Amino acid sequence: MKDERLNMAFENKKIKFKRPLKDKDDWFNILVLHQNKYKGMHLGVSRRNSITEGMVPKFFHLVIWAHEHESIPQVFECHENGVHFLQPGSTV
Repeated sequence: MKDERLNMAFENKKIKFKRPLKDKDDWFNILVLHQNKYKGMHLGVSRRNSITEGMVPKFFHLVIWAHEHESIPQVFECHENGVHFLQPGSTV
């Protein structure tokens, strides 16, 4: 799916995630994204043609961000939603 279309789907609340009804807090939730990441207005693709860290629902514990060339081998936390991200780089 193109980044712009996925961005609009997130903004319009069209993305639905299925979670277990029982004991949903006992699960460790991982999301793997293979999309452009928004890096700021002057550092790459536009906000509309990318996904921001804050779009990811806060029930995810870890997001592995593929596709990006830059490797950030340390897990970092998004202060907006508390989700942890790992960006291994495009060679992975």
